Amino acid sequence: ERFCLTADVIDDFEEIVKLVAFPECISATGLKYTIDNEADETAYVELEFDVNPDEEGQFYYEAFVGEVTEDIKNGWHTTFNRELVEEIEG
Repeated sequence: ERFCLTADVIDDFEEIVKLVAFPECISATGLKYTIDNEADETAYVELEFDVNPDEEGQFYYEAFVGEVTEDIKNGWHTTFNRELVEEIEG
């Protein structure tokens, strides 16, 4: 199955948040996770995937949260598409 992967990348030292998106992904191995009942932290999650270019020939998109509108922030993880990127570039 093809899917779009989006995430927030957080730089704790600079307090900068960047939105990233891989619009054309294919799962390589499926979802793997490890749970340690003795740990206080969340489970380790691993996802391997292949990335293909989208209709514009791009593999990856990024945007700084501080430089985009609320509409883009709200839509990035729920309805990522080329129109969001064009709003940033425009």
